[in-house]
This record gives sequence, structure tokens and C-alpha cells, in this order.
Amino acid sequence: MPGLPAEKPYFGSAKTTLPVNSRNVLYSLLAGLLLLAAAAYFRRPRPRKEPVNRHPQSLQFYAEVRCRMHCYRLTEPAVRNVLTAGVILLNRSDRRYRPCPVFTLQGETGEGRTLRIYLRQCDRQTTIIDLDLLPAGADCPCPEAKRK
Repeated sequence: MPGLPAEKPYFGSAKTTLPVNSRNVLYSLLAGLLLLAAAAYFRRPRPRKEPVNRHPQSLQFYAEVRCRMHCYRLTEPAVRNVLTAGVILLNRSDRRYRPCPVFTLQGETGEGRTLRIYLRQCDRQTTIIDLDLLPAGADCPCPEAKRK
């Protein structure tokens, strides 16, 4: 039409597009994949280290604990079962006790009885310092064990 101004090319029209270099597209895709891989790597859940060594090399028992085990008719494998599969009661543990922290674990024995054990764990040695049968078991004529 005569008298109308000429149309200006709009964004994305054939006149204003830049030539696409296939090498630039490839680098952009590789950079995007690298960013996605890095994000997936850093977002993955990390396994948490437990404060208790559940499979100690050396496991020792106080004399009072052996007496209670005999009184409650518990065996060493039952106590080891609670150590390996029991729940760590951090609110009843003393992780800052030195030289060796004291931990409390609770779990079920093979017979279905609930057992709570108190242990002192050093670098290479674990000592069971006390144990309780829950709910409160029969009175034992054993002396009281020292938990710390």
C-alpha cells in the first residue's frame, strides 16, 4: 500500500536470526549434561556413620554383668544380638565420656525379651558394663554395676 511505512522485521524473523554453529550446540549440550550430573552427584544421600562399632574385635563383660546374665538366663549370643541389631539410645548415652564413651542400646533377644545394655567402647575394646531386662526383671542377688 502506498503511503504506509515499511514493516520492521520482528524478533525471530528470518532476517535477524544468526547462523547456528553445530559445535556451539554440542558444547552447550555437554555443559548442560555436566551440570545435571554434578547436581545429581552432590544431592545423593550419604551413608551416616554410626557412633557405635556393632562388631567389635574384643567384647568383655564385667563380673556383675555375667552375674545378671546368669540370673536372667541370658547367653552371650543374645547380648551380641542386641549389640548388632539394637537401637542406640542417644539420650541415655554419654558420647563425651573420656577416655571411652558410654552407649546404651536396646533390642530384643532371640526369645523375644527386651534387653537394654550399657557398654563402654574404646578403640579396640568394648566392655559391657551393665544390662537390664525390660520390663524390670526378677531381683538378682548381684551387686550393682557402675555405669561410668
